[in-house]
Amino acid sequence: TAIWQVWKTLLQDGDPNVKFIAAQTMYLRARSSSSGRPPMVKELFTILSQGGDSGLPPLVLQRLALTLAALAARAVYSNREEEAAEWVVQGAAPGYSPVKALVDFTVSSPAHVGMGLFMLTSLASECSALVDRGMRSRQSLPPIPDLESVWSLLPQANPT
Repeated sequence: TAIWQVWKTLLQDGDPNVKFIAAQTMYLRARSSSSGRPPMVKELFTILSQGGDSGLPPLVLQRLALTLAALAARAVYSNREEEAAEWVVQGAAPGYSPVKALVDFTVSSPAHVGMGLFMLTSLASECSALVDRGMRSRQSLPPIPDLESVWSLLPQANPT
């Protein structure tokens, strides 16, 4: 969409303050918007995969990670097929969940662990915030993913 193109352009600006404002605005939009298909999931994963090589300052990368966590929370609690479809693009098969996408990102490379754990922790917080704001009736909401269940998806470290 056009708004993603504007954010993409601002993220390429030479001024780190402009990049931060773009990332913060993107995050706030993802948190507050309940309609429309998020066109940026794959692009955000790509940028975060590059990490420091993307040319973005750490605070901007952090805000982009928060944006991805907010989009994941919305997809978890949304019954709109178009929002869920955006996560299937990231994964291999229909039914690929946002939580699984974040876990897969986290374990795909040692360089992703810090950012991935940050996103998973943020996801739990975002899910809780959605429930508190009453995005949908509490009776129809799936349970909030707790950190214990998310951590259980991560491969166990080999002590040797």
